[in-house]
Amino acid sequence: MGKLIYGDAEIEIEFDDRALTHVQLVLGSKLRRGESFFFSWKDAVAAARAYCADREGADAAID
Repeated sequence: MGKLIYGDAEIEIEFDDRALTHVQLVLGSKLRRGESFFFSWKDAVAAARAYCADREGADAAID
């Protein structure tokens, strides 16, 4: 298991390793090209959505 941590609000989303690798590749590609993207996910507690616009200094980390 690993986490995607994004933005100033420090949104933390847990994924299994295989899904996290896929998310890392896709989001990394989008951010590298300066593209905005819409991202949604479901976990055991609730569903959530996030709109991520490329902005200078946006923080994202894979833990």
